Amino acid sequence: MSKVKLDFTYDIENEARRVIYTLGKRDFYVEHGYAPKIPNGLTTRDMADVNKITKIIAKEMNHATVDLFINDIKIWWDEHQDTVLKGLEGLNCDIPTEINILITQYGVGGSYNPPQKIIMNIHNVHNPHNTLVHEFVHCIIEIPIINKLNIVHEDKERLVDYFLINNFSKLFPEYAYQRFGPPSRELLKKVGWK
Repeated sequence: MSKVKLDFTYDIENEARRVIYTLGKRDFYVEHGYAPKIPNGLTTRDMADVNKITKIIAKEMNHATVDLFINDIKIWWDEHQDTVLKGLEGLNCDIPTEINILITQYGVGGSYNPPQKIIMNIHNVHNPHNTLVHEFVHCIIEIPIINKLNIVHEDKERLVDYFLINNFSKLFPEYAYQRFGPPSRELLKKVGWK
């Protein structure tokens, strides 16, 4: 089984992009019940003011906390990578050999950009380890399953939760379905899962 390398990024340019992206998707987040974090004092009117955004972010950046967060993820990944990769085999999809993890203080707890980018918010993550695996599963299934079958947001969250609950219960015994609940039998059949 191949190993998966984790690369981490935390810098002001990516933080500014994350804030602008989050402000631009505010309606989507509200509609789906998310509460994204943005820098103190910013509103959607500030989306075009990159200088203001960057100045506020610079004041809020916390490298010491981020370094601790990254170190925790690295240690956990080194210890549990084989178990995670074994569980991911059940997806019957290609697994990237490298994952780029953007660490942020803004937006929602976690998100992804397939095929190999994960975004993790150090403030909104209750369990960074299951968030890492949750977003990893999203990256893996987004193109071959979600996009191919035109699956809506709530259903893709149901599928990822279902997969984690059924394949990683020993690793994450506290993991539970989000507010969307479990997938329907029809959805599981549509994607070819039992």
